[in-house]
Amino acid sequence: MKQPPKPNVLAFQELLDKAKVPKISVVNEIDDMGPPANFQFINENIYTKGVPKMSTDFLVGCECTDGCSPKTAKNCTCIANMDSLPYRRGKLQLQPGQAIYECNSLCKCGPDCSNRVVQKGRTIELQIVKTQHKGWGVRTMEPIPKGTFVEEYAGEIITNEEAEKRGQAYDACGLTYLFDLDFECGAESDCDFTIDAYRYGNVSHFFNHSCDPNLRVYPVFVDHWNLKMHRLAFFATKDIPRFTELTFDYAGASVVYDELGSPIPILPHIDQRDKVINKVKCYCGAANCRDYVHL
Repeated sequence: MKQPPKPNVLAFQELLDKAKVPKISVVNEIDDMGPPANFQFINENIYTKGVPKMSTDFLVGCECTDGCSPKTAKNCTCIANMDSLPYRRGKLQLQPGQAIYECNSLCKCGPDCSNRVVQKGRTIELQIVKTQHKGWGVRTMEPIPKGTFVEEYAGEIITNEEAEKRGQAYDACGLTYLFDLDFECGAESDCDFTIDAYRYGNVSHFFNHSCDPNLRVYPVFVDHWNLKMHRLAFFATKDIPRFTELTFDYAGASVVYDELGSPIPILPHIDQRDKVINKVKCYCGAANCRDYVHL
């Protein structure tokens, strides 16, 4: 006989009901743990004190009245920022390290334009599941083809100064949900803004690390082109079977890619005592596991 959901799972599911469709379910067959304390589910980023809301005053829309396509690419102001159309039949085809410039509210191409993907939101049904060693994780409830947009990383957009303060507190706990908006400044410089998904976030809050991930993050611009304030979107790097856990590499900015898109890991930061800072045991189980996650 099927057992009824645990009270803590029901509380978690109620929290997830705030998500836009398709639905997000939750399963816990490990213990009685419920949702993270004080966590609030959101569908869009929250602008905090000191973070300017983006203006469309200098936004330019394309003139592709019949939709953006290879035929219009040469004259399309949106595609001009990229080497080619970012999507082919709805699937990403850009190399790692490139940004996506989607058509915006001023474009004449219409809502069905092939260059509108991330802005339409998640289309995959997902499930949050309790794991044996990694806390909560997320798995897909349907097959995901390579290049498919999965979810946007959402949270509070905070200043670099606020990120430094919060980062010290998170370091003491051995965790972090800070994701730098560093497309313009790169991994070696301080960026102006960061997304913090610790207290406010969507399902991506629960994505776990893997040394052999099936998701990769790309910077995305939609209704403004301020390079310091982009969105973060997860895309599938391979065909992902149903019920597979969704993961990305927490090293993030600490990994660069060669011209073929293969990862070239960079050694983590070492302090004066030759000890790795924020070294956490990795349980990803990948054949190429680095044994530790460097937060």
